[in-house]
Order: sequence, then C-alpha cells, then structure tokens
Amino acid sequence: MSTRAFQLLRIAVLCFFLVVFAWAILNLIDPDLGWHLRAGEIVAVTGHAPQYDPWTYTAPGHEWIDHEWLTDFFLWKFFIANNWRIVQSFFLFCAFIPLAVWILRSRTELQLFLSTIAGTLLLPIVGVRPQFITFFFFFLLYELLFAALPQKIKKWLLLLTPIFFALWANLHAGFVLGLLLWGLTLVPPWYEILRKKFMLSRDILHESCFFVISIVATLATPYGINLWHEIIVASFNPLNNKIIEWQPAFAYWSNTPSFTALLLPLFVGTTIGVLFIFRKEFSLKKLLPAAIFFIFFMQHARMVSFFLILALPLTEEATVKFSEKLAPLVEKIPWWKKKLLFFIPIALLVGALYSTATSSSLTSPYTPTFTAIDVLSGVTDECRTFNNYAYGGWMIFAYPDKQIFIDGRGPHWEYPKGHSTLQEYLTLMDHPETWESVFQKYNICTAIIPAEPKDVSPASPSIYLRQTLKRAGWCQYYADHNAMILRAPNTDFCKNQLRN
Repeated sequence: MSTRAFQLLRIAVLCFFLVVFAWAILNLIDPDLGWHLRAGEIVAVTGHAPQYDPWTYTAPGHEWIDHEWLTDFFLWKFFIANNWRIVQSFFLFCAFIPLAVWILRSRTELQLFLSTIAGTLLLPIVGVRPQFITFFFFFLLYELLFAALPQKIKKWLLLLTPIFFALWANLHAGFVLGLLLWGLTLVPPWYEILRKKFMLSRDILHESCFFVISIVATLATPYGINLWHEIIVASFNPLNNKIIEWQPAFAYWSNTPSFTALLLPLFVGTTIGVLFIFRKEFSLKKLLPAAIFFIFFMQHARMVSFFLILALPLTEEATVKFSEKLAPLVEKIPWWKKKLLFFIPIALLVGALYSTATSSSLTSPYTPTFTAIDVLSGVTDECRTFNNYAYGGWMIFAYPDKQIFIDGRGPHWEYPKGHSTLQEYLTLMDHPETWESVFQKYNICTAIIPAEPKDVSPASPSIYLRQTLKRAGWCQYYADHNAMILRAPNTDFCKNQLRN
C-alpha cells in the first residue's frame, strides 16, 4: 500500500471511531449515572461530600465514601444548567484522544489493526462514566513517564504531579492505578541502585521525591486516609466477580459476537508472543507495568483500558521489529504470497471495523427502565420496593426521598455482623424460594424486575424470581419490554384484581 493510501486508511479509521464513540456517548446511558447526579446535588446543596448513605433501606446510614464526589458535583451543575452536551463532549474527548494518538502513530497496516482492536475493546464501556477521567489521566501519566521529552520539560511537569494527583483523587478512585504505574516504573532503577550498587542519579532521586509527595497529595480530599481504606476494601471484595465488569476478561467478552470475541485472544496472543520474542530489547521499566496490568486485566475486564495504554505501544513496536526480522524471508517467497501477507491485516482490519459497527453496544444499547420507574413513583403504599441491581441508580434519581433495596455504590458494604446487601440480593436471585423471609424482613410489597429472561449485572436469574412471585399470588402492576412491576397479594391493587 502506498504512503498516501495508508494515510487515507488511517484517517478513515480515525473518523470511524470518532463517529462510533460519539454515538455511544450520546446514546448509551450508564445505570449508575442517576445516583451520580443526585450525589452531585448533595454536594451542591450541602457544600460538602456525602458521608452517609441516604438512599437504601438495607444499609441505612452506612458510611458512604463517594470517591467521585467532585466529578458528581460537576455532572450535576452542568445537568441543571442544561449543558449536558458539554459533559458528553468532555467524556468523548477523554475516551477518544488516547485512541486517536494510537491510530495516528500507526505506521503499518498491522499496527493500525491493533489500534482498531483497542477501539473495539473500549467501545462497550464508553459513556459518561467517571472511570474515563481516570483512563485519560492514566494516559497522560504514561506519556509523561515514557515519552521522549526533553529533560528540562519533564522536570517542570514533575513539579505539577502532586497537584495532578490531588485533583485526580477527588475526581475518581483510579488515581491509585496511576500511582501503581509510576511506582512500578521506579522499581527497576532502584533495584539496580540497591542490589547492584549503582550510583543514585539526581533524576531518579527527584522523580522518587515527587512520587512520594504525590502520594501524600492524594490525602487532600474530604475523606483523607479513609479514601485509601475504602479503595482497598472495595478492590478486594470477594463479591466483585459477581458484577459483569469485574469478571475475568475472557468471560466478559465471551458473550460478544463471534468475530469480536476472537479479537481479544488475538490481541493478547500477539502481545505475549512478540513481547516474549523481543523481551530483551525492551526495558524492564516498560515490561514490568505491562505485565502487572495484564494480570489485573485477566482478572477483571474493567482493567482493559489501562492494559491497552501499557501494552499497545509495546506490541506495535515489537510487531515492527518482527516484520523487519521477517523481511529477508518475505523477499524470497512468490509474489502471490506477498500479496496474501499484505491483504491479511487489511482483511482483519475490515472485519474488526464491521464487528464494531454491528456490536450490540451500538445495535441494542442498554437503556434504563425510565417508564417503569416513573410508573413506580405512583405507588404510595407505606411498604417498600425490591429492585433489580441495575435499576437502583435511576430510581435514586427519579425519587431520592424514596429508599431502595440496592444500587451500584456499595457492593462491598458490610455491617459488623456480616450483613451484606449484595450477598443478600445474590442469594435471593439464586434461591428465589427464600423471597418470603427477605421481603418480610424489609416489609416489601412491590418488586421491579426485568421483564425478559435477561438481566444486567450482577446476576441473571430474575426470571426465576418472577415466576416464584407469580406462583405465590403476586400480580402484575405494570410491564413493558424492559421491566415488570409486581405487587404483593395483600395489597389493595391485587385484591381489586381478584374481585374483578
């Protein structure tokens, strides 16, 4: 392919992902966005970050550390000012810029294909989500640590890192991943200094000092050291794997279309293969963070964005080395085989773009059950409502004064006696025959659950709970293609239905 043709192809791929990401930002609505907005309202009204949970009757007054409190505040401010397009543009910028840099840095068809895989893997999680602030900040930190910057400029940028991390710590808990990345890059030089008796350079000393100062700077939040405690407890919660994005990478992408499902093992296999072959040509400073975040990614699909930031530049550089090594052998093969080698990455690229364009994230995006939630607001009984895990965020937004069973804020919340709302929810979903004890415990007479035998995280057997409740005499109050509202037999609604 000529240089001009490749440049046009690269621009076409760039424009494709710009359109796709923009469509996702405009149309995909995160289940947790509702409670983020109401949390921002709390900050705006009270003037301080939330301290205790006001919205669930299963964990009343539980300590709540909103590690995204500043992001929530800005989300609310732009929302009530009718400037939501600005919010969407900002998150599109955060999600798209790293991918755009990867695409524009591509110099071969294979590199462009790898960048396309990155975009395809990112698409399912693109949206107005605070974690994309961390994605963008993590990318900026990577560029600072590894880009070939003049030493004077890098020193000036290091001066800003404590402010950078203090801001990051108030926007999203992912600042810990940034500190981990930075700390891992300092391990190799310090190993050489301590074990091999190398002389301590002034640059390493300065960078290490700013690293420590940046750690201290993350305490400049309304929660202080408690924020760190919250992040550690939440990260090692054994129930995390019940939530879709916390599941292992291959389990998460196994439900995607067949070609898309092939892209992940193809990317991972290529990364492992070429990096193993050329491992001696890369510094441990680059390989160590990539290896650690690869392990994280294999354990939790939500780590995909950080793994891509670390692995993609290495993989692309290694594939170039691999191509150069094969060049003498390629020259000896027949012309038609050369053409075949040329068309393979192009065919894969086209397949990846088609798979992205036809993915379920675009063709059948998740939409909250707004209508059912609005109908539910008309239920005025004094008893309580059981809700599906994914519905809690927008129920909080719709009526913040009406408490719910569960939402996405506290899968790790647990009382001293061992009570866990998420565990109670999962037990009920897995063993719907236990519904009576749970519903009596919380005085529940209404349930809002999915109308179809498919569900959003963390569990899917809502169909069994629905069948169990109907067999027990619960009657249908409302239903659409998304959700169903059921009422208990002893409610006036069900009694009237029986009379009629």
